[in-house]
Amino acid sequence: DMSHISTNPDIFIAGETYVPVKWDFSDLEEKCAYYLEHQDEANRIIKNARDKYMSYFKNNEFPKLIGQLIN
Repeated sequence: DMSHISTNPDIFIAGETYVPVKWDFSDLEEKCAYYLEHQDEANRIIKNARDKYMSYFKNNEFPKLIGQLIN
């Protein structure tokens, strides 16, 4: 679960751009098995994450952020 972390770009949307697992990893094996069996869903999540990340750079959000930090 990434809900407690602020990132930029904020690409962490549970079930859409990443697969959340419990902090103690007690469900890691189950999640891995599920997505190995459901490659279409895994690929959808991968594509969503990549698209969100790339749109951040294509829309010049990174230079805007750096500009805000140094000004």
